[in-house]
Amino acid sequence: MEPSGSPAGPNLPFARIAVAGAIAAAVTCVVVVCTVPQPSTGVVLGCLYVPATAGVLMLWRASVYTWRRGAARPRAFVVDEGRAFVLLPDRATTRAVGLVLMCTFAVGYPITEAREASLGLTEWVVLGLALVIVPDAVLHVVFLCRGTPRPLVEVTSDGVTARGFFGSVQVAWGSFKPGYAIWPDRRMRVGLPVYSWDAVLQRGLKPYGVRLPAKREPFYDSFELSGAWATNPWWAGQAIARYYTNRFSRGEIGTAAEHELLAARLRVYRREIDEQLSSYQ
Repeated sequence: MEPSGSPAGPNLPFARIAVAGAIAAAVTCVVVVCTVPQPSTGVVLGCLYVPATAGVLMLWRASVYTWRRGAARPRAFVVDEGRAFVLLPDRATTRAVGLVLMCTFAVGYPITEAREASLGLTEWVVLGLALVIVPDAVLHVVFLCRGTPRPLVEVTSDGVTARGFFGSVQVAWGSFKPGYAIWPDRRMRVGLPVYSWDAVLQRGLKPYGVRLPAKREPFYDSFELSGAWATNPWWAGQAIARYYTNRFSRGEIGTAAEHELLAARLRVYRREIDEQLSSYQ
């Protein structure tokens, strides 16, 4: 597959409609279950279990798709003009909608049981699950609708920055060991060779999927990123390696012209990339 320009960023109108529909469905289901005087088993199954099951299947499908089909993603960055090349998370809308649908069970089931004064161990477990699912769903929805779904990775003239919900990690170009090719592992984790811990700057909490190099001598370890992007991780790994190896092009990062040049340069390694892809199928 040839590089074909930047993959589109998140389709915000579609994402907002999909999320709004999921929220409307979830709220309707919970309200129906909680307002029916004595909800029958069929009502509970239809209003709680079906949306929750749909959410679980959507999250499972998104994870499997990202893992198995990452090689089929476009070989291109998203260009944030004048600022950065961006790696956006794959299937972000699917994850947001799936989490919202899972909230129907995590919220509605304990309320239904509490009305019958039968809040037992199972209900408390589900309430604990709600404390995990609901904030996660809210964060996914908020960042998706802003057009900056998490986790994402930015490649700038200063280095590589991984951003999560509550923090970021930036690694300056000078900390990378030049001359290395980067190939993701079988779970599409991209390991960037780092030999200077001082150039690793963390703000807030470490983003999900990021592995920091160890604080030990010698300072040579991997700064690992999840390859669950809407961009081919094998191509992205080689693109990042080119910038920490060739510092003269870093000042143009974030421009459409530089992106075209990058795609043309990496086309030379098409055979090597395809060989790696075939070995991971």
